Amino acid sequence: MAKKSKPAEPVRSTKKEAFGIILLGLCFWSFFCFFSYRPEYVPLFNNPPESFSPSGIVGVWFSFAGFMWFGIAGYLVPFALLMGGLLMTLRSYERIWPVWSWLAGGLIALAGLFEYLPWQWADRLAGWLNVGSPGGLIGQLLAVRTLGSWIGHAGASIVFVTVLVLALLQLTGMHPFTPFIFLWTQVKALVNRKKGSVEEPVAAPVPTAKPKKRTRKQKAQELFTPPAPAAAPAPKPAPKPAAPKIEARKKAPVVAPEKDDLAHVSVNIAPGVDKSGYQLPPITLLDELPPARTMQSTENTAEKARILQATLEQFGVEGEVTHVEVGPTVTSYEVTPAPGVRVEKISSLERNIALALRAQSIRIQAPIPGKGAVGIEIPNSKSSPVLLRQLAESRAFHDPTVALPLALGTDVSGKLIVGDLASMPHLLIAGATGAGKTVCMNSLLTGLLLTRTPEQMRMILVDPKTFEFQAYENLKHLVVPIITDAKKVTLGLRWAIKEMEKRYALFKKMKVRDIKSFNERPIEKQEDMFGELKPAVNDVPAKLPYIVIVVDELAELMGVAQQEIEPCIVRLAQLSRAAGIHMILATQRPSVNVITGTIKANIPGRIAFQVAQGNDSRTILDTIGAEKLLGKGDMLYLPPGRSKPVRLQGAWTKDTEMARVTDFVRTQGTPDFITEITQKIESNKPAMPELDESDELLEQAMEVLRSTKRASTSSLQRRLRIGYNRAANLMDLLEEKGIIGPPTETGPRDILVDLDGEIPDAPTVYTPAEEPGDIPDEPIAEAEAPQDFPDDDEEYRPDA
Repeated sequence: MAKKSKPAEPVRSTKKEAFGIILLGLCFWSFFCFFSYRPEYVPLFNNPPESFSPSGIVGVWFSFAGFMWFGIAGYLVPFALLMGGLLMTLRSYERIWPVWSWLAGGLIALAGLFEYLPWQWADRLAGWLNVGSPGGLIGQLLAVRTLGSWIGHAGASIVFVTVLVLALLQLTGMHPFTPFIFLWTQVKALVNRKKGSVEEPVAAPVPTAKPKKRTRKQKAQELFTPPAPAAAPAPKPAPKPAAPKIEARKKAPVVAPEKDDLAHVSVNIAPGVDKSGYQLPPITLLDELPPARTMQSTENTAEKARILQATLEQFGVEGEVTHVEVGPTVTSYEVTPAPGVRVEKISSLERNIALALRAQSIRIQAPIPGKGAVGIEIPNSKSSPVLLRQLAESRAFHDPTVALPLALGTDVSGKLIVGDLASMPHLLIAGATGAGKTVCMNSLLTGLLLTRTPEQMRMILVDPKTFEFQAYENLKHLVVPIITDAKKVTLGLRWAIKEMEKRYALFKKMKVRDIKSFNERPIEKQEDMFGELKPAVNDVPAKLPYIVIVVDELAELMGVAQQEIEPCIVRLAQLSRAAGIHMILATQRPSVNVITGTIKANIPGRIAFQVAQGNDSRTILDTIGAEKLLGKGDMLYLPPGRSKPVRLQGAWTKDTEMARVTDFVRTQGTPDFITEITQKIESNKPAMPELDESDELLEQAMEVLRSTKRASTSSLQRRLRIGYNRAANLMDLLEEKGIIGPPTETGPRDILVDLDGEIPDAPTVYTPAEEPGDIPDEPIAEAEAPQDFPDDDEEYRPDA
């Protein structure tokens, strides 16, 4: 049975718990001291005292001090210690000082009120309770000396009663009108009961009196209970069509959200529940948005616009600030220059403007694309975060035409920006450490999990750091377990290439162009009701899921196995768009040996966070500007088809929000890993490229053997210009087929067959997912081999 996702547990304070236990012990001791107190026990009045107190001399002085300061209210000191000790022990994760403040305020108010008792009652009560003064020193000070003399006894009494009522309400959490409503309903019930007993012989009024009593009570409770109206908001017209889907989700074998959450689920789920009963996580798993007034900027834009225009005039630039757009991180000032003013002159004043405005750094767009103005972006004095829920509740995030929505952030005008990975079709993310790259990737992945089921999207996650993607383990969307070994990444990439080729063969057979048209095609129905479906139609899946490959640190992979990984990435980037396979590559080292020209040329969608220098910005975006960003999610987004990047503030997803979403996804079932590739990744054997008779390299290797009459790895490396791993695998395959012998200690291997003959026959092995009619694997291009090689007589081995 599915389990409900557990919320984050509060942090306990062992120090508070220990202090709470001490207070509980002090509470029981103070009960004994106060309720066994006698004036004759005090040595101040009787020296030596007539008798000794059971609580000892310390207990006598403790109770005497309490009665002296608070009077009759001193009997409530043990109860105050009891409440404080229980709260500190049982609720150590909460702040305790407000409770102590209201406890002290209540005791002081009671002391003042007891001082205003009639003197007959006061003397009698004080003598009976062994108290010298009804209000103690505090009561006399407030009721007589200060408040009583300033505002009179009546005004002071009102102040004391008000403080006492506030203390009771704050300590109990009770609504102010709850006691009055309770008394009113009890009086009404008593009156109705008396009316019912008087009119008992008459049968007709009896059933009508009881419904009236219940409805009035319900109306009174709804009138004075504030949370009730908020719990049932008026239904919006948009979620109405999805009402039947919500009922279907309730019947699914998963834990359904609360009733208050169901109103948001219909907005969140664009495609609804899939055939397997999978339910998408509701938006209510994300934290609620703060009030709108707290998210508004407090920038003094008029003053900064005046300083900006004055600075331009000082350097002889005539222009006018015509428009201001306040964003979450920066404010954009549009300056319209006068006729004849060169735009380059405004750009050259960047440092002078930053100095005049006392800004950390500014960015100048000269000109703004599509406008006859120059944009000057100035950092705000206080930035406001962009939460993932803001984008998750937007219409663009649930646009049915968007196949893979990416929650990117907001631009400088506050407009929510949602991208579509399927139309990019690949995304490159780069930036310095701590600039917000990992937070951005978590927001993208969490947004995808909120909107897509495992039947619509599958993922391959590559995490060389081994800790960035821990929250996404064992999700139903994963094709294979999270790959953490950089040497085994090629297995996942080669599987994606093979899957791409199989899909293209399937598209060709079904006469469609891409995955979108394949999934939207009309399903061929059976013509004969009693016949059998054609095998070709029966074997074709109804729909294919999109596959998203996410690589957290590309630099680590390129440093370990660049010759094997780069060709796979390039081939996928070039050909996989129509097959529905898309990549998100991230790196914190945007250098040219990591983001090579071939990779960058095939990935049009790019995001640049803050970098150290302009060259890194050119490597990512082909333009400068990323070195002037502020960090903490401030980024430049270059969408496909545009030459100028757009400045955004990236969406922020808290770790607790991400944990709640992934926990909810895990309750939907266990992951369905692909066994073939999973076994290879989890095995201890290194990743090896798959070769068979159809591989062109095998025929080329045979040509090398025929021409050189030698069988050595170094000869294949040099003549085929491939890496050592590939050449060694070719030698092992030739040995397996019986063409060459095993390695020797003296020189090259022996050639066992006639070099002019053919390769011996070997059985053709197909994987379960392959058919003889599928497109054969094409060779994967490899980087150039090293320039220096040893002699042919000894095999080349890389340094260990």
